[in-house]
Amino acid sequence: EIIEGYRLSPQQKHLWLLGESERSAMCAVRIDGDLNPGLLQQAIQQVVERFEILRTTFKLLPGMTIPVQIISDRADIEFHTHDPSDISAIFVNAAERKINYERPPLRADLISRSLDQHILIISLPAVSIDVASFQHLLSEIAAAYAGKSQTSEPMQYADFAEWQNELLEGEAGSVARRFWKNLDLSNAVKFSFEKRTGAETTFQRAALPLEISANTTARIKAIGNPSSFLLACWQILIARLTGSSNPVTGVLFDGRKFSELENAIGLFSKFLPLRADLANDLSFQGIMQQVAMLEQEAQRWQEYFSWDQIALSESARDRFFPFCFEFHKRAEMLSAGDVKFSLYERDACIDRFAIKFVVDDCDDRFRASLQ
Repeated sequence: EIIEGYRLSPQQKHLWLLGESERSAMCAVRIDGDLNPGLLQQAIQQVVERFEILRTTFKLLPGMTIPVQIISDRADIEFHTHDPSDISAIFVNAAERKINYERPPLRADLISRSLDQHILIISLPAVSIDVASFQHLLSEIAAAYAGKSQTSEPMQYADFAEWQNELLEGEAGSVARRFWKNLDLSNAVKFSFEKRTGAETTFQRAALPLEISANTTARIKAIGNPSSFLLACWQILIARLTGSSNPVTGVLFDGRKFSELENAIGLFSKFLPLRADLANDLSFQGIMQQVAMLEQEAQRWQEYFSWDQIALSESARDRFFPFCFEFHKRAEMLSAGDVKFSLYERDACIDRFAIKFVVDDCDDRFRASLQ
């Protein structure tokens, strides 16, 4: 049997080596209006046909430790309809779904709450999509539902993966790769109260919701860049709890620096290390400025970051950042005639961590959690 396979991207390879390849990513969409479920299913299938990553599975060939991407010619999906009594169980199943690569990668569950309100839950392998992609996926589905034809050819993920691998292997990126190699990640710190273990343990997430009022949200936004503000607060807290004046924080970057990738779908995001120097009694404004500068530097060189080049060992415990930060921009409501699509839940765990501060910019307030 001849198999046409494509190399994994560095992001996919990293997640695979961490042993997290069977995890799901999911989003929940509120749909208001007179929805035609059959037309919605057709729209999702059209989008799956347009984007190869939505019909990509992974196969481990004999003698290989890393699989290859296999792109199916068939735009198959799993589409199920439910009544409102199933909603809690469906949310849990989508979040905890173990990926079976013998089945279609994309699963859609449509829950009818009333004649003019539905909930759509979409789940995919975490190695195939990131949080930012869910907004682009929903935009494509809404356009297909409205019957809008897409004339431009999208960036296909297998092409992006090959480009990323070539960047990391080529001589032209040697200066950028040195930027990451020169960042000292050896002095990892922990909380004094953290349970210490010598063995690698199974990664299991839990979340503690945090309340940020609408008034506090408005005040933070009035200061300027809310992402830099919240990241500075997080780094100060980590420094105080660990006793380290320059702890490393893994910060999520969406990997879409170039215009060709702005509306692409796939796993483009990655966590990049930022090390702020908090030892010189800087004002909070000074810390914010330093954080903003570090974010700009990381943004400049982000496509050249690779765990293969900086990890202290092959062990999974040396291939992730203990302290992480995610900030997600507000999701836009989309229309298809009289039908409105609103993305209100999205989750894609694309890396391990010890503790992570996650902030979503919602309509009138930040929704935050510690994970």
